[in-house]
Amino acid sequence: MRLADVLAGVEARPTDVRSGQPQGTGLPAAQGGPTVQDVADLEIRAVTADSRQVQPGTLFVAVRGTHLDGNQFLAAAAQAGAAAALTDLPERTGWLEVNGHRCPVLPVADARRALAWAAANFYGRPAQHLQVVGVTGTLGKTSVSHLLFAILAQAGVEWRPGLIGSLGIRWADVYRPSPLTTPDALTLQKTLDEMVRAKVRVPILEVSSHAQLQQRVEGISFAAAALLCLVPGEHADIHPDFAHYVQVKAKILAELQQGAPFVYNLGDPRVARLLRSSARSGVLGDLRHPEQWPYVPVGYQGLDAISLVANPWLTPEAKSAGAAGKSAEWDGLLTAHGLVQLREPELTQNGSRFRIVSAAPLWTVNRNWRDPVDFVCSLPLLGLHNVANAMAAVATALTLGVSPEAIQAGLAQAKPFRRRMEVIHRGEFTVIDDTTGHPASFAALFHVVRLWHPRRVLLLTSVRGQRGVAINRANALAVAQGVATLPVAHLVVTAAYDCPSPQHHPTPEETAAFIDTLRGQSVKYEFAPDLVGALRRLLDRVRPGDLVLLAGTQNLDQAAPLLQQLIQA
Repeated sequence: MRLADVLAGVEARPTDVRSGQPQGTGLPAAQGGPTVQDVADLEIRAVTADSRQVQPGTLFVAVRGTHLDGNQFLAAAAQAGAAAALTDLPERTGWLEVNGHRCPVLPVADARRALAWAAANFYGRPAQHLQVVGVTGTLGKTSVSHLLFAILAQAGVEWRPGLIGSLGIRWADVYRPSPLTTPDALTLQKTLDEMVRAKVRVPILEVSSHAQLQQRVEGISFAAAALLCLVPGEHADIHPDFAHYVQVKAKILAELQQGAPFVYNLGDPRVARLLRSSARSGVLGDLRHPEQWPYVPVGYQGLDAISLVANPWLTPEAKSAGAAGKSAEWDGLLTAHGLVQLREPELTQNGSRFRIVSAAPLWTVNRNWRDPVDFVCSLPLLGLHNVANAMAAVATALTLGVSPEAIQAGLAQAKPFRRRMEVIHRGEFTVIDDTTGHPASFAALFHVVRLWHPRRVLLLTSVRGQRGVAINRANALAVAQGVATLPVAHLVVTAAYDCPSPQHHPTPEETAAFIDTLRGQSVKYEFAPDLVGALRRLLDRVRPGDLVLLAGTQNLDQAAPLLQQLIQA
């Protein structure tokens, strides 16, 4: 592929950070250095940001990362035969000559954005041939994505699904692990290209705030998206404050196709506030022509909206009323508890049963309205939070045009997701494994446990590594509340320093914050630095009939297999 085609849409000139204007001085290209026009016909055989993967004909993008700066490896890339390189440091542009090979280093405004667009172009912009659905929010992305995948798998060939998220990449019989919730831009575009070739129709993509900050989803225009919740305290390691976190999450609004449905949790006041602010800014336009809006908001009932109000969202009558721009009407539109409603929820130890009702026609990806729905679903997953996750998946499926029958079949056949309220052992005692990294997820877990009415609970939890002191204090308070309201006979806290991923090891400050908070709440606990030791202490104290909880994030990912080994030993 020609270099000029690979770089289509890439902003070529760096900008001055202070003024936001293109730099006019000090840019080597302006002094006779190489430009894209000079080398437009260079053949590009691969694109990479890893100099170790460079071969002759590769375009190397020098990305400045958290720990390494790709600009340090420009010479290595040239020596390996890179056809060209990109940098957003003006002083590094020019010609690199290594062992007789001459490599142009070209200026770009943002290397990460350039990498994403170069990847999209190199793989033929595969998202244009797919209906990509983005799922974002603080909690529930993985569960909602898998529930939607299960629904679409029952819906017919026109909705043949793919899945890209924290539990891996899937379509048809293909599965491969993914170290990131949202893969890097190159892996993402290559995966979408493979899905096009495999005749996938609807890829479901978990979109993390890390991915948005690093512009991994540039070049993807979403056919639909869902925003689940916005919870303070998450990812404090990369967001200076909650306002910044919300701003980054809101980027997905600008990444939707025109007139695309945007499914949002109307029970989350922060989400509703974000949508209301967007509507009041005038970004949506005339109420009579939603197909011309940048996106069409589609609310679903979240956990905070159990009391139902039969209040229609946007009926054809309201659509033709023509009261565009009236803030009161927008407020009614965006705060109505009537689009996709939850009714008659029944929770048991084995799952839930509930009724789905919409009080008005629903907007779809086909830019038209579908009739209201009313049907009953059964879900073999534990907890009220999974009912809320199912609501998000159902609302999104309805905007894709899926039938109620396919939704019912998909939810009924849903299997527990790995480390999401997963029952991993039943015998003399029962073990539930759950990814809990936030007070809200602890609360959801403890709510499920109360349904079981256990005589005794043994709880193993972990300090959350590399996420800051504040979240660990908050998590410890949530654990303390659980200990106070449940029959917790023994609490073991671990730092899981034997976890094979050092990026999840807690700092001494994080561990101290967790432990000191428990002490401040007068909670009895036992601390084990390593996971294996913590599991052994747990098993030493377990009795027949006990309920054992494994509650923690990535540094407890190995807890279940290790526990199974210890049980069988």
